[in-house]
Amino acid sequence: MKLTSKEQPLDFLRGREPETLYQELTAEIVVPERLPDLDRVVDAWGTVVLPERSVEAGSVRLSGGVQAGVVYVPEGEGAPQLLEGWLPFRLQRELQDRESCVITRLFLKSIDARSVNARKVLLRANLGIELTELTPEHLGLAAIEDAPEALQQQQNTYPALLPVDCAAQEFRVQDELQLTDTSPAIERILRWELNPKVHEGRVIGSRAVFKGEVDVALLYLGTDGSINTYRGRLPFSQYAELSGEWPDGQVEVWPVITAAQLETDGQMESRTLLADLNLLAQVCIIDRRPITVTEDAYALGGTLEPVWQTVSVQPRLDLQTIRQSARLQTPIKAERVLYVSLLADKPTQRRSQDSVYLTCALSGNLLYLGADGLLKSKSLRGECGCSTALAPSCRCLSRAALTAPPEASVNADGVQIDAELGFTLDIRQDGAWQNLAGGEITPREGKKRPSVVVRRYAGGPLWPLAKQLGASVSEIEAANSLTSQAAPENNILLIPLQ
Repeated sequence: MKLTSKEQPLDFLRGREPETLYQELTAEIVVPERLPDLDRVVDAWGTVVLPERSVEAGSVRLSGGVQAGVVYVPEGEGAPQLLEGWLPFRLQRELQDRESCVITRLFLKSIDARSVNARKVLLRANLGIELTELTPEHLGLAAIEDAPEALQQQQNTYPALLPVDCAAQEFRVQDELQLTDTSPAIERILRWELNPKVHEGRVIGSRAVFKGEVDVALLYLGTDGSINTYRGRLPFSQYAELSGEWPDGQVEVWPVITAAQLETDGQMESRTLLADLNLLAQVCIIDRRPITVTEDAYALGGTLEPVWQTVSVQPRLDLQTIRQSARLQTPIKAERVLYVSLLADKPTQRRSQDSVYLTCALSGNLLYLGADGLLKSKSLRGECGCSTALAPSCRCLSRAALTAPPEASVNADGVQIDAELGFTLDIRQDGAWQNLAGGEITPREGKKRPSVVVRRYAGGPLWPLAKQLGASVSEIEAANSLTSQAAPENNILLIPLQ
C-alpha cells in the first residue's frame, strides 16, 4: 500500500545569518581662516547618516557618511572650537536572492582625531555595517492523505516564530528643544549625538504602527564661557504599509538617520535648538506559524518503508535583553568631568556545550577640566560581558547598545565611568525536523502473533514500546486504563497486538 501526501503551504521570510562589515574612514580637516590655530584636539564625535539606500536587481547599495566634528583647544588656551567634517562611505553587496529585502544597521565602533599641524586635523572613524537578508520562502509541508488505520504517526505541532513581512517608511522629524531659563545661553555647539529608537509597535489592519523618540545629547559653550551639557528627546509616531494583514504579528523596527541638522535659532541669547531630521524605519513583522510534522511512524501488521521530508525553517525560540553593568577606571587628576561618550561594538561569542558568553568592546572619550583648570581629554577602552544558557541545537544572534548615557565621577583613584549595556539575544533553532512525506506499507507474512503480551515497563512515553512491538498506542492506553500516552514507572502493561 502506497502512501500519498498533500502539501500544506508555509510562506515566510528566511533570515540569513547577519553579515557585519567594517570600513575604516579617514579625512583631513583644514582649520578655516576665521578660526585660531590649533593647540590640541580634545574630542571627536560623529553621527552616521544614510541618505541613499537601494535594494534591487539582487544587490543592496548603500551610500552615506559620518557627520563628524572635532573639538580643539586653540593656542593660548582660548575657548574651545568646533571643526565639522564628512566621512563618506559606499557599499554594494550581492544578495542570495533577487526578491530579498535587507535590514541595515549602522554603528560607530570608534572615532578619534589628531592634529597634523596647527591648521590641519586627521579624523578617523571605524564604521560597522550589519546587513540581514530576508528571503521569501515557500515551503510545502507534507501531510499523509487518507492515512490507513495501520499507519501509526507521531505528530508534533511547533508554534514557530518566523518573519513574514517587511516594509520601509521614510519620515521627517522637525521640532524645537528648549533649554531651561537657568541654563547658560548657547554661544556655539561643540558636539551633538542622536540616537533614534522605537519602544512601541503593533499591527492595525495592513499597517505597522510604531512610536519612538530620538535621544539628543548636546555639549555647548555658553555665552558666559562655561561648557555645558543638555539632553532632550524628539518623539515621533509613524506607520508603514504592509503587504498583508497580521493581527497577531510582532512589530520590530530598526530606524536609520538619513539626514540630520541641529542648530540654534540664531538669537543673541539663544536657548532654543532647531532639529530637522529625516529617518528611515525598517519594519519586520514576526508571526507565530504552527508547523505540524510527523517525526516518526510505523505500521501495524506490516513494515513501513518511509519517505522523509526535511523541514528547516530555523524559527526564533526567544528574544531577550540582558542588562549588564560596565565600569571603567582611569587614573587622571580631574577637577570636573564635562562629558563622557562610549561606543559599543558588535558582541563576540564564545560557545560552550550548553551556554554562550558574549563580550562587547567599548571605546570612547572623557572630556574634563584638569587640576590646573585646563580643558583635557582621555581616551577610554574597556569591555562588558554576559552569559546565557544555550542548547547545542540553537544559535544566538546578538547586538549591544547603551541603555542610558554613561556617568562619570571623580574619586581618589581618578575618574570612574559607569555604564549599562543591553545585550539583545535572538535565540534561533538550528537543524531541521524530519517529516513523513510518503512511503509504502508491506503486510507482514507468517504466523499470527499472540493477541496480548504482558510486559513490565520502566515508565515514560508509550510510543517507543508500541513501535518496538508493532502495537497501537491508543489500544495500550485503553487496555491499561491510562489517561495519557505515558505509563507510570515499573508498571505491568497489557499490550494488545495485531
